[in-house]
Amino acid sequence: MGRGLLSIVLMVLVACVIGWNLPGDSSVRDDVRSTVEPVVYALGIDQGWAVFAPNPSKTSVAVEAEVTFADGSTALYQFPSGDPFIGGYREYRWRKLERRFRTDNSWTSLRAPAPEWIASRFPLPERHLDSPCPSVR
Repeated sequence: MGRGLLSIVLMVLVACVIGWNLPGDSSVRDDVRSTVEPVVYALGIDQGWAVFAPNPSKTSVAVEAEVTFADGSTALYQFPSGDPFIGGYREYRWRKLERRFRTDNSWTSLRAPAPEWIASRFPLPERHLDSPCPSVR
């Protein structure tokens, strides 16, 4: 019974991934996507393969912030990286945020509150950032 249930779950997952990645723009693709969308989004398997073609990114972006505390000491903040087991899922979202934060002009609304949020990651009562926006290296 367990193997049968596991086989059904795996078949549904494979069908969702295939349905989500159907090529082209058609009503069939749209219908299939709308059917599998809840499963795909719930499991976070909503990747697209357009990253590999026709124009993959040739740059790597890292956002870092230098935090200056009231006593004059400094610390470097970097977005979290994940553990080797499941960290890739968490890390992917952070890398996506870094890229958009740095390169997408429509994300300027995040740049204003970012320094305060970054400073809040350090557990000291009085803190402020040296500059109004994290530096990019």
